[in-house]
Amino acid sequence: MYKGLLRSLVRSSRASRIVQRAADNKRETALLSYRRLQQLRAGTATAATDAQLTALQNADPARDRTLLFLPDTAPLRQLQRDASPADSRTREAWGDAARFLDNQREYGELMRLYDLSGAYTQQERVQATAHRVGLHVPQN
Repeated sequence: MYKGLLRSLVRSSRASRIVQRAADNKRETALLSYRRLQQLRAGTATAATDAQLTALQNADPARDRTLLFLPDTAPLRQLQRDASPADSRTREAWGDAARFLDNQREYGELMRLYDLSGAYTQQERVQATAHRVGLHVPQN
């Protein structure tokens, strides 16, 4: 059960950690760009700043292997050690928690796939909704 819960935690938190890493990269890129501009104005531009800027611009958080692991699993390990092997309620609770996390992740993916609220204009939303039920919107 411990491994299943750990796996579910990693899967469910990975997407948010990727978004957070992308935002951090964007912020760091803006900061380095500003620093580089100041160095160019002062005539002290360095290749190190350029290299850092290029590395950040080319970084893809989705490919970052460090996001495949939880940063700190000590609390989970402590819970596992404290749990009695014969305690079926604890095993059941851990299984429920793992299933809940998996279902929440799947729900989020489905909402991103089918939610048309932000991705389309009003006309495109109407057309997609009509198409989903087998109708066609006349073109003006």
